[in-house]
Amino acid sequence: MSEPGFCPAKAVARLNSKYPCGHNFLQEMNEMAFDTRRRGQSSEISRKHGRTLIRTLRKTYGQSFAGSHGNKKKLGDVLDKLDEPSLTRLIHDHEAGHLDAICRERLVG
Repeated sequence: MSEPGFCPAKAVARLNSKYPCGHNFLQEMNEMAFDTRRRGQSSEISRKHGRTLIRTLRKTYGQSFAGSHGNKKKLGDVLDKLDEPSLTRLIHDHEAGHLDAICRERLVG
């Protein structure tokens, strides 16, 4: 754990003042946390829906989804290479609990 009286915000402010070259340590820490969260969600999506074909997801998300990848590719094979808009939509629907239904509905229909 952290030492008594330790304040992360003050520590970051100290770092920012020591390195006035425009480097923003708070922003960097937030981006690292965001990337870690995304990696965790991506691995869960891959585990649950990795066998879903890109063409199946394009029925919901449109032809521009995973634009550079072929229809016969599986989500698990391209997830690490997805463009930002496609990944964002997947994560949003995953967090909202819609991705299961999207994949299940497309398998039936």
